[in-house]
Amino acid sequence: MNIKNMYKKSLKATALIAVVAILAVFALLGAACNNSEKVTDGTFEYALLKGGDAYEITALGNTKDLNVTVPSRFDGKPVTRIGDGAFSNAGIKSVTIPDSVTQIGENAFSYCYSLTDVTLPYNLTVLGDGAFSYCGSLTQITLPDGVKDIKRNTFNACQSLMTVTFAANLTTISDGAFKGCLALEEIAWPDTLVKIGAEAFTATNIRNARLPQSLTVLGDYAFAQCMLLESVSIPASVSKIGDFAFSVCPSLTDVSIAVGVHEIGKSAFSGCEALQKIVLPGSVFSIGEYAFNDCGSLIEITLPQALTELPDGIFLMCDALKTVLLPDGITSIGTSAFQGCSSLESMIIPLKTVFIGETAFAHCRALDSLVFTDASGWTSGGEDIPEETLTDPHAAAVYAENVANAMIKIFDKDDADMLS
Repeated sequence: MNIKNMYKKSLKATALIAVVAILAVFALLGAACNNSEKVTDGTFEYALLKGGDAYEITALGNTKDLNVTVPSRFDGKPVTRIGDGAFSNAGIKSVTIPDSVTQIGENAFSYCYSLTDVTLPYNLTVLGDGAFSYCGSLTQITLPDGVKDIKRNTFNACQSLMTVTFAANLTTISDGAFKGCLALEEIAWPDTLVKIGAEAFTATNIRNARLPQSLTVLGDYAFAQCMLLESVSIPASVSKIGDFAFSVCPSLTDVSIAVGVHEIGKSAFSGCEALQKIVLPGSVFSIGEYAFNDCGSLIEITLPQALTELPDGIFLMCDALKTVLLPDGITSIGTSAFQGCSSLESMIIPLKTVFIGETAFAHCRALDSLVFTDASGWTSGGEDIPEETLTDPHAAAVYAENVANAMIKIFDKDDADMLS
């Protein structure tokens, strides 16, 4: 090896050592800075926030006090935040948070099973995801006016929570916010509320969901499994009722849907066993599959004229349903649409209907009259259905109940031109 190559290797080694040394210094300095920000007074652990002009509480210290009061200042600076998970799993019974605090972080008090009393600060603006989730002994909460958004799972599984006082200008109740709050029976809905997220009130015991005129979003499963829910009123400002929004609400008897609602999500009212009557406004043009599945007491329903399709399973197992007037524009009746409607007696199939799905009328034992407005051109399983079978309402009913395949109408050119 010549001297020139040895010199180059020596320079590279020296440079590498220098870089490693510099990185080590920076690491030590960073650790020192971080360590200097973590301080404690024995009761709480604090950390300086970015900018260095305020503190957040990051953890509860070794205190045995079960009734905690958060200080408004530490080391001459304000305490403005409760950090993420700061009190999670703590055995405290009560906490009073000073007005200096404007933010409570994610899961800050989650799993505080013994927590019964919380005083939130007047200046609070941010209440993080899951902040009080699984606080099983918490019975009431008052939200300051600065809290406009209740975030995801904020009070999830607070099984003893009975009373919630919302901020006057609340706009959003996010996904799962009160899911599993079994003691929650009454809500005073603020007239500024815009959104109720998915599963926001799932498995609560709310009795009345007369929603405010300001609401525009009603999420999936929003009130699913609310066993005591009796009355629902949905304003015109809500364009779509979410999937499964009121599914398995066995006490629901009164449903009011305003003109302006356009879509009803799949299984939206499935399993509402006590629901006997519902009127769908003319503004509804789309209904999801299984929307009224297993509504065992449903006797009467008014369908909107704008509807063109009956989806799969829409009235599956609606045992009490006796007759349904189909809108003139219905082109298809989905698979199992009326299956198990054992009280269904009669129906008129509109002129524009060209498809009836498999088992659409299976187990409709009381079906005695099925009137086809146009009995010609129907096939099933690749074979023509005799026109005389469908011309006779009783014979058509027997055939429809027992046919295994879908029924499809084949138009000739003249028929197609007439219907277009």
